[in-house]
Amino acid sequence: MIKALLCSRHFMPLFMTQFLGALNDNIFKNALVIFVLFALAPHNAPLYATAAAGIFILPFVLFSALAGFFSDTIDKAAIMRAVKAAEIAIMLLAAAAFYLQSAYFLLFVLFLMGTHSAFFGPAKYSILPQHLPPEMLVAGNGLLSLGTFVAILLGAIIGTLGIAGENGVETIAFICLAVAVAGSWCSFYIPAAPPAPSNIGLSLHPLKDTGRMLSLTLSGKEIRRCAIAISWFWFLGVTYLTQFPNLAVQVFHADESVVTLFLVMFTLGVAAGSLLCGKLLHDRVSTHLASYAALVLALFGLDFCAAAKNYTPSGVVPANIIAFIAQGFLPLRLLFDLFILSTAGGVFYVPLYARVQRLIPLERCARVMAGIGFLNAVFMALSSLVGLVLLALGFSSLGVIFVSVFMTLGVALYCRPPGKHA
Repeated sequence: MIKALLCSRHFMPLFMTQFLGALNDNIFKNALVIFVLFALAPHNAPLYATAAAGIFILPFVLFSALAGFFSDTIDKAAIMRAVKAAEIAIMLLAAAAFYLQSAYFLLFVLFLMGTHSAFFGPAKYSILPQHLPPEMLVAGNGLLSLGTFVAILLGAIIGTLGIAGENGVETIAFICLAVAVAGSWCSFYIPAAPPAPSNIGLSLHPLKDTGRMLSLTLSGKEIRRCAIAISWFWFLGVTYLTQFPNLAVQVFHADESVVTLFLVMFTLGVAAGSLLCGKLLHDRVSTHLASYAALVLALFGLDFCAAAKNYTPSGVVPANIIAFIAQGFLPLRLLFDLFILSTAGGVFYVPLYARVQRLIPLERCARVMAGIGFLNAVFMALSSLVGLVLLALGFSSLGVIFVSVFMTLGVALYCRPPGKHA
């Protein structure tokens, strides 16, 4: 199935376009954060890091309704080509912002990149049921998820190392522009995906359009269950990713290389789960594994917390990867827990997307997908807010993860299948 998809003209151009777009997002985002923190405003590091995270997801809140409307009323392939062409212009602005060394200009460009992703997402997800047969939906979503998480990892590495090297600004500007051009080129090979006949309209009131979009997304019981479960995956993922640096410093007395190791294990696990879910479901569009996957996610998350609590750092100097792993069984247990729980995360959320695509009529599929994107952004922002509140109340970083993981047990109950064929 995977080989057939990767050789398919109805999927491979979309996969490459999506991969390159996610790669560029993360190269630029990580390069921006490092550049601003260490070159432009080191004294305001927490402020700019927090602002960057919020600015990137803000467009999903502001423009999801508009993005869903366009993808339901215009050829989705044409929308993706327009978005990728805009990415080239955005990267030219990024080069100018780096050259001028303006933090505010760079944050504005980051907002534009978030807007680019907000418009690309509904078209990407709603084109799959139009181009793929039902038996390929789980595998197709799994490959897109795989590409996204590999792009996140590669983007973090390329962005961080590229901006820190000699002529870092020029290097990052060139790489981002080249990736944008490559993504635009790939988008022209995506086959046409004309909209289904419909009589939907767009009002001049963004709040009203957003409410209408959310009403479509949350109207059916099963669609609502899938949407909230998907958003919870992103809530939990953001919790882990934002607490990794704090855990490395506060609990493991380790350096940034161990943070990178945790990020690699988490990313590889989600990527593995994204591919594994198709095998486990025998390519059927079903959510019957979601509850079990959420339970595994929670149980191994609890074991991760228990192992971290029992960890005793050795040495005065912060441990690098080699020193961290050399400390015995507990580091290996932590990495194993992290890989298994993230694998369960991939098995958990990928089939949920396929189920929504299977259930929603084509004429409103993009608006529902845009609604899920909106909820994802809200849950990610909520994750950061909950983390800040818990830390302010005296919880440790490990305590923040424990609370989120414990809540996942409730999500496992919420995601239980309503019937035999769900």
